[in-house]
Amino acid sequence: MTFKIIPRDDQKPVLEYTNGKMAISAVPGAGKTTILLALIIKLLERGINPSNIFVMTYMESAARNFRERIKSVQEDSSELPYISTIHGLALRILKENGNFERLGLNSNFDICDDTQKARIIRDVNKKIKIEDKEQNDFIQGLSVFKIGRGSFNNLKKRDKKLEKFKVFFSEYQRILNENNLIDYDDILLMSVKLLEENEDIRNYYQNICHYIIEDEAQDSSSVQQSLINMLSGKYNNLIRCGDINQAITTTFTNADVKGFREFIETSQQVSMNCSQRCCEDVWKLANTILLNSEQEAETKDAFYHILMQPVEGRNPISENAVTFQIFETPQEEQNYILKEIKNYFKHNPKATAGILVRNNRQVNEWTNYINNSGLKCITRSECLEQKAIFRVIFAVLKMIQNPFDNYNIADNYKTLAELGFYKLKYTEEIKKYETPFIKIDSDKLNEKSLVQFQWDLNYWLSFSHYTADELAIKIGLYYFSGEIEKSNVYLISTLIKRLEFETNNLSTIIERLNDLSKRSSLSGFKFFSEEDENDKGIFEGKVQVMTLHKSKGDEFDMVFLPEMTERNLTIDFHKLKYKISDFMEQLKALNPNYKIKSEFELKQELIAENLRLLYVAITRAKRKLYITTSNKVKSFGKLKQEEPNKIFEIYLK
Repeated sequence: MTFKIIPRDDQKPVLEYTNGKMAISAVPGAGKTTILLALIIKLLERGINPSNIFVMTYMESAARNFRERIKSVQEDSSELPYISTIHGLALRILKENGNFERLGLNSNFDICDDTQKARIIRDVNKKIKIEDKEQNDFIQGLSVFKIGRGSFNNLKKRDKKLEKFKVFFSEYQRILNENNLIDYDDILLMSVKLLEENEDIRNYYQNICHYIIEDEAQDSSSVQQSLINMLSGKYNNLIRCGDINQAITTTFTNADVKGFREFIETSQQVSMNCSQRCCEDVWKLANTILLNSEQEAETKDAFYHILMQPVEGRNPISENAVTFQIFETPQEEQNYILKEIKNYFKHNPKATAGILVRNNRQVNEWTNYINNSGLKCITRSECLEQKAIFRVIFAVLKMIQNPFDNYNIADNYKTLAELGFYKLKYTEEIKKYETPFIKIDSDKLNEKSLVQFQWDLNYWLSFSHYTADELAIKIGLYYFSGEIEKSNVYLISTLIKRLEFETNNLSTIIERLNDLSKRSSLSGFKFFSEEDENDKGIFEGKVQVMTLHKSKGDEFDMVFLPEMTERNLTIDFHKLKYKISDFMEQLKALNPNYKIKSEFELKQELIAENLRLLYVAITRAKRKLYITTSNKVKSFGKLKQEEPNKIFEIYLK
């Protein structure tokens, strides 16, 4: 086997693949999609039947990208390889040839989407009275227990929380079964079970899976790896491509980074260590983070040892590209970042900028700040609470629900004011009125903004007899007029209508919308956007704000990592202020083959993921990288001292 990579825009990658297991390790910006595409084309040119080539992706958008790019190259081909997410393939295995009958499923079984799952969990919580502090653990625990193949028969010692989770899980599963539903974890587990227990089904799929190519392999769970290992069992042609150093979802998913590392060590290895994305200062800093972690016992295994290398004559050239700054206050930090962006855009109007932060609260704060500065801000998150249209509709619905509570009115007035519809400074004034704001004589309201707001509020109350989905359309079209905005209004209305199939009670609908609004995404729900990701020009001269996790796969001319404190992203093992919860470990231990981790090992895992998250954020920058923080942060209205992230110490060595 030979596999040669030429990472230049003007030359096609040259590669020859014969047979066997291959692990492709790539650094950020190495062009692994291009390499995998070239590999697929090579197999097709060799005469391999497209139906015998299976390409597995992590996201549906990636699968769509592969299909479109292969079509553009193989214009005369009437058939494409099977390109799908791993869940899509698992669902095919369940449904094809009536295989689901072997599992006792009815022919009309359905997939439990996020909306249905939220409703089921809410019903279960009410029935067995789950405390708020337990809820997140129990929701995450559903997947951990299933993917970990645990069994409550292994529950030996009495533990109140585990016993309560057992009831929670059993009730959740009972509702799924009664409604002929399976969740996303079940799709994977059931497909693996079918292959393990039915030789004829296993032989059928092994006979058609001549080549399996997996993208983003570092994000695969142990169950996903079991599935593709079985499917490739006959021909043994399995190509897995990924970057362990960009494995940044292990604390939120069941990704098995160790499994991919072991695959690399036992397979033919191809190293894609050349990247033309970053300028010299940036890729050297990324390498410094990796090398520094290898020097400390607690973090020596955080990264896989592969250093970024430039492509001669191809990387951006930028002097003094990395800037570290510690300010006294958050306001000084914000002003500095805004000044740098405006100055750069002034001289480079087609440049792109990214502000990458730790959590969704910061996304909202920075989005509001940038929008108020006169710059155009883009937030590509599918999280409902980060979308202005949803926030407006949700705020008005809450005011209609309880129009006589001035605190409720003031809080939602603030939301609308932050989005530019009213003047922000009157929020506290609304709270001070002893009479319900809605009943105050408008002649006694001295401020024009408050008069307009009261008129609007009365207007909405006149439609309180409408259903919630009708209200959503009415509200959305009142505040928004763009064609894409209108499409999103109807999309939100459709989401609400789905909730109305279960209840017409506005309070309950608002409660469920509140739960859904916190999710990073909803299955089957995607906002329409002016920012077509295939048209990169749409991002020119604009600021994109997103979480560090969301930035994976992106690149920007200039990147800002603000509020880089130890509290926001700890990368110092000895300063980790984190109370280790052993609940997930206890759930995993319900599989007798699982070796439970010590507190030291759990802290190692958390620090390792934080280091990789920082590495991903740094390598988004092409020409300029700014890492900033302030000595003081605002907490409950007061400034308190904060400790800068260890990255400042590393850089200043």
